Amino acid sequence: MRLVRDRIEADLVRCLKRVDSALLAIVVRQAGLAREIASAVAHYVGLLEAAATGRVRDCAGSDGAALAAKARRIEEKADRTARDARSEIARLDAGRTITQLVNGIEDVVDELEQAAFIASLLPETTSESILQALSELCAVVLRGTETAASGVDAAGEVPEGRRADSEDALAAVDRLTDVEHEADDAERSVTTQVLHGGLDFASSIAALELARALERSTDRMAGFGHLLRAHVLADLAS
Repeated sequence: MRLVRDRIEADLVRCLKRVDSALLAIVVRQAGLAREIASAVAHYVGLLEAAATGRVRDCAGSDGAALAAKARRIEEKADRTARDARSEIARLDAGRTITQLVNGIEDVVDELEQAAFIASLLPETTSESILQALSELCAVVLRGTETAASGVDAAGEVPEGRRADSEDALAAVDRLTDVEHEADDAERSVTTQVLHGGLDFASSIAALELARALERSTDRMAGFGHLLRAHVLADLAS
């Protein structure tokens, strides 16, 4: 009887771990949606920068209203994904950390959607140097969303006993911390340029608000990383 109970308990543990992996796949999709918005913002700012530097003659394709609308559609899709995930978590009585991961990446999406809205309002007269600094910040943010997605994807394989995946997931957490620090530096570069003067009021406000929204998204990513680390370590300990 003791052997039977042990086997049943082992089967239940394996089942629960498969459930966690399936739910983490939803978080990967959420991270993918975050990446879509970050990529759209980076592309838009890049077009403005190219026009400002003379690499292109005009800002053809840099439709601010289209950017904001696209980001809103993606954010709404991410909200639906999060709601579905919470329903599944409740139905399957999954771990609290999974819920926190869903909420954490949803916060990242919300910050990026706000960043897209602000980016759509950037005046075409924004200076080349400011746009370059914003482009660098966008690149950092984009890398952060990709790191979050790859980290969760690797974490989903940890229950299968793949040590390399646990190492990949934990390495991604460390990279998210690095991304946060790089974003802090990039945001301060924008702030320094704005406060040194020489920009019109609209460009100054838009640049500052965009930089802050992008930097906040990396703060959310770092927090998400801490949750991911806790989840992976719990899996390894079980």
